[in-house]
Amino acid sequence: MKNRWIVAACAAVCWTASAQPSAPYVPSPENLQARTAFQDAKFGIFLHWGLYSLLGTGEWTMTNRDIDYR
Repeated sequence: MKNRWIVAACAAVCWTASAQPSAPYVPSPENLQARTAFQDAKFGIFLHWGLYSLLGTGEWTMTNRDIDYR
């Protein structure tokens, strides 16, 4: 019986907490222009995973563990 009350309470919270906007989002012209400029500028990200990332202790792994680079 206790489990049913918990499930009912969770369902009520989820039902009332749904964040549905009253009107759909419409981006402003400035926002659309900024998106286009960002895409045209070809911004990107470069991720480099060094060998130290395999140990999961950061960039100072060789120094902290006294690992010889040779």
